[in-house]
Amino acid sequence: MTDPAIEALADGPSEARPVRVQLRRTKGWRMPPNTVKVDRTTKWGNPFVPGKPCAFTGGRPVQDKRHAFVLYRAIAPDNEALVAAARAELAGKNLACWCPVELYPEDHCCHADVLLELANGPDPDAVRCLLKEREGR
Repeated sequence: MTDPAIEALADGPSEARPVRVQLRRTKGWRMPPNTVKVDRTTKWGNPFVPGKPCAFTGGRPVQDKRHAFVLYRAIAPDNEALVAAARAELAGKNLACWCPVELYPEDHCCHADVLLELANGPDPDAVRCLLKEREGR
């Protein structure tokens, strides 16, 4: 059962939440307003590349896109510098990458979805304080 106070923190303001946008090379396509590109050509890109060796996998290659996503999802929330930068620079912005939006609607298998959570989700410190308060009751 989810704590309603934590859900309220996660919901934030009642305005529309930012979304993931798929980059395109189609003639005439332009990135929508209020959108930041987060592919591998930017500082926001997923460092885990399918087929490339990785220290987090004991030097074995990253298996596929899903594996790259799982690795990113596992380490990104613990990277305080990344979380702080995402909150400062990406909060309230749509994020654009090359992953097809319609291909991953349920499992959000794209690192941009992780960045959306980090930038717009509840403040980790606020959640920790709330939980400590509740433990003290």
